[in-house]
Amino acid sequence: MILRIIDGPPPLPDRTSKGIAEMTINSICLAMDEQAHEIQDAWYSPTNIRATWNGTASVEDASSALGVSRAKGYDLVRRGEFPCRVLRIGRSTRVVTASLLRVLESGEPEYSGTQAELCTLS
Repeated sequence: MILRIIDGPPPLPDRTSKGIAEMTINSICLAMDEQAHEIQDAWYSPTNIRATWNGTASVEDASSALGVSRAKGYDLVRRGEFPCRVLRIGRSTRVVTASLLRVLESGEPEYSGTQAELCTLS
């Protein structure tokens, strides 16, 4: 491992053709990254979800739409704290799309995951 000791601020990129090319490539990469985020945001917009998704969605897609990771989404499902209605069908777990849309549009969790207590008649 080679350690480099720098006295003062890092050097500015040189204005040679190689330095300018590196700056151009970096700006292109930043622009592409911003476009990728815009496309992803558009994919998970309520309008697109309403138009293209089926009645249920995977936990992974629903988690992405809510802005959390896949692992966090499955963790919330396991703990019963996912903010949308979740269906367990055999070994598969699906999220109700209509419930997801209501959560995205209102910003409030629709399904708190708290178990309803059973009332017994006395």
